[in-house]
Amino acid sequence: HLARGVLQTTALLCLFVGISLTPLATVAAIGFLTPIVSGAGAILFLGEPPQFKRWFAVLFGFAGVLIIIRPGLISLTLGALLVLAYAVQQAASNLTAKTLLTRGESTASVVAWMTLISAGLTLFPALFVWSWPSLYVWGLVALTALLSTIAHVATTLAYKRADITVVDPMIFFRMVIAAVFGFVLYSEVPDLWTWAGSVVILIAGMILSRVEQARAAPPV
Repeated sequence: HLARGVLQTTALLCLFVGISLTPLATVAAIGFLTPIVSGAGAILFLGEPPQFKRWFAVLFGFAGVLIIIRPGLISLTLGALLVLAYAVQQAASNLTAKTLLTRGESTASVVAWMTLISAGLTLFPALFVWSWPSLYVWGLVALTALLSTIAHVATTLAYKRADITVVDPMIFFRMVIAAVFGFVLYSEVPDLWTWAGSVVILIAGMILSRVEQARAAPPV
C-alpha cells in the first residue's frame, strides 16, 4: 500500500505539471504508454505468458511514443518528459493494485489506503506553495476529487474482474475526449505526429487486448 501511495503521488505530480506545459491531446497520447508498460510488467512480474505478440505490442507501442515526441528531431520538452514519467509510474501503480487484489484486499481498502497515503505525502510540498483558493477553485478541487475517486473505484473494480491487459487499453478513449476538450476550452489542435503516434499505440494496445482475450478464452 505504501509503495502504491508513493508511486501514485509522484505520478500525479508529474502529470499535473506536465499538463500545465503540454497540450491536452499530447498528454493523453503519451499517457497511452501506460497500458503498454502494464502489459510488459504483467509478463515480467505477474506471471502472464511471455508470448511473442505481447512483446511485439510493447515495442510497437513504444515506437508510437517516439513518433509523438520525436527525440532528436524536435527538442524534448520538460512537459513531455514529465508525462512519460507519469505513464510509467501509473503503470507500476496499476500493477501494484492488481497484486493487492489478487492477495485478497478489498476494492474499498485499495482505494482508501492510496488516497490517505498520497494525501499525506502531497501535504508536505504543498505547504511551501500554499495559498487559500477562492470559492470557485474549491469547487473545481471538489469536482476533481469526486471524479478521480469515481474513476479510481471503477478502475479497481475492473482490475478485480479482468486482467490488466484487457482493462488498461480502455485508456485509449482518452485521446478523443482530450482532443475535444483541448480544442473547445484551450483552442489546442493536435498535430499530425500526435495523431500518427496515437494510432500506432492504439494498435499496440489492441494487440495486447486480443492476445489476452485469446488466452482467457476456454478451449473449444
